[in-house]
Amino acid sequence: MNEARAMSAAVRAERDIFAARREIDHLRQRLHEVGAERDRYHAALVSIAQGAPLDEPTAVPSAVAAWALRQGGAR
Repeated sequence: MNEARAMSAAVRAERDIFAARREIDHLRQRLHEVGAERDRYHAALVSIAQGAPLDEPTAVPSAVAAWALRQGGAR
């Protein structure tokens, strides 16, 4: 009986470890995505600071352009 309980506990622990590793992989992927998004926004802010027109949709993400307009950064 104790052997069966120990085996059951080991199986649960292994399943929990697998689930935790899956979650870690998911969080790493999300961190990578957020970093890439941050880089795009940073590049957009640099473009605005260098005088890029805010009405070019490919040059400046819309959220950054809207923020710049609120700050009076439109040229």
